[in-house]
Amino acid sequence: MAFTTPKSRRLNREQTANSQLRFGISFVLFLIGWQCEAVFAQVSSSDSQVSDLIAEHWEYRLREFPLEATQNGISELNDRFRGVTSSDRARRLAAEESFLRRARDIDASLSTAGDRVNLELFEWVLEDSVRAYELNLSRIPFNTFSGFYMDVLGASNGVPMDTVEDYQDYIARLRDVPRLFSENIDNMRAGMSSGFTLPKIVIEGVLPTIEAQLYDDPTESGLYDPFENMLASISSTDQRTLRHAGEDAIREAAIPAFGSLADFLRDDYLSAATMTLGAEQLPDGENYYAHQIHAKLKSPDSLFAWDNYEQQ
Repeated sequence: MAFTTPKSRRLNREQTANSQLRFGISFVLFLIGWQCEAVFAQVSSSDSQVSDLIAEHWEYRLREFPLEATQNGISELNDRFRGVTSSDRARRLAAEESFLRRARDIDASLSTAGDRVNLELFEWVLEDSVRAYELNLSRIPFNTFSGFYMDVLGASNGVPMDTVEDYQDYIARLRDVPRLFSENIDNMRAGMSSGFTLPKIVIEGVLPTIEAQLYDDPTESGLYDPFENMLASISSTDQRTLRHAGEDAIREAAIPAFGSLADFLRDDYLSAATMTLGAEQLPDGENYYAHQIHAKLKSPDSLFAWDNYEQQ
């Protein structure tokens, strides 16, 4: 007879959710990498305007998106998730519009071939970002593969857990989950009011993943994983303190947030979700559909130019 431990029970319970999370993360990283790796490629430049502007935009993104900063080894914002309120959206739209104006003001004829390709792709990324904020895509903040709740499930990915401060930041980030979920729920309610909602089939697909996070014992949650094998350089006293604080944060903040999200999706959102998978049938759906095409495709001429440049 096989014996089960809390750990094995959690792994069995989360098998489907974690499989979906891994696929979602891989899918998202593929898209982001395909779009941005070329834009931020390290190329020699005789004209610093392009590289300087791209570098400035990169610094801006790291300030605005804490998880992105964490994944790039910057720890100052490891204690929080990004904000997604209307004021956050307005601030980012204004910033992206400013970057786009400055990019368009650069005289491409003065740049190297590499700079010209980078500049064109950079403008493309900015145009996509501006249009996304204009369309207020925060009203549909997740899909089958990615979204804010997935960000929480992967909150410890790539985070160094070497010091007491690292754990304290992670615990603070866990306690920020209710705020993150509440802001996203507000945005989804705005989508319900405007008829801009996710398809019902998507909600039915993600609900099991979200409900799977409602543990009675916080140590069974994947969010507790960083506390299971702590470095010996952290004293036993600090380890006990941090484990208790981590348990409390998961029990008091993260798990109730997942519960609130599950209740909202099941009791409120599901009945308002669209029955169609066609984006064009949403309010302003044709513009949304056009944006999605723009976000995933670049003109063949530009891609050909970049491919040729890479081969030089």
